[in-house]
Amino acid sequence: MHKIRALCLLIRTETLKKATAGRRRERLRQNLLRSYARCCKHIETIAKNPDPLVITQRGRAAAVIIGLEAYEKSEHDKELLRLLAKGDKEVEIGEGYDLDSVFAEADLLLDKGQ
Repeated sequence: MHKIRALCLLIRTETLKKATAGRRRERLRQNLLRSYARCCKHIETIAKNPDPLVITQRGRAAAVIIGLEAYEKSEHDKELLRLLAKGDKEVEIGEGYDLDSVFAEADLLLDKGQ
C-alpha cells in the first residue's frame, strides 16, 4: 500500500518539476493533487474490499490490484496446494505414510499430552 502512495507521490513530484509555465503549472498541480487524492481513495477501497481491482489499458485488462489480506490468503492457499502436491508425489513413489499409521501416531502424541 505504501509503494502505491510513494509511486503516486513520485509521479506528482516529477511532473511538477517538468511544468514550468505559471498557469500551466498551477493547473497541472491541481490536477495532480486531485489524481493523488483519487489514488489514495482507491487504495483505501482496495484495502477494505476483498475483491480485486482490475486496471485496464485501451479496454483490456493490464493489471490486478488486491488488498494485503487477499494477497496473504492467496499465498497461504498456494502453499497448501504445494504441500498437497508434494504429498501426492510422495504417495506415488511410496514414500508416504498410510492413514492408519498417521492416526496411531497422532493418538500416541495426544495421549502423552494428557
